[in-house]
Amino acid sequence: IYTNDSTLATAVVHTGLLAAGGKGVVKVVVLPGQESYASSTRCGFTSSSYGNWSLSYKMEKARGIVKGPAKGE
Repeated sequence: IYTNDSTLATAVVHTGLLAAGGKGVVKVVVLPGQESYASSTRCGFTSSSYGNWSLSYKMEKARGIVKGPAKGE
């Protein structure tokens, strides 16, 4: 769970859902704020610990996504 001001691209790599420089679709779930946020190191990134914050999010694999043709096709 990340504070809502966390950079989405960095956080998604930290979760392991996408590799650095990778592209994909993830589901972002908005959550209430947490009393505190613990630091952790995963996938080459270390998150920062933080105290009380008013809004949070987490990410999950997107399911049921159907990709259409690329622009110009």
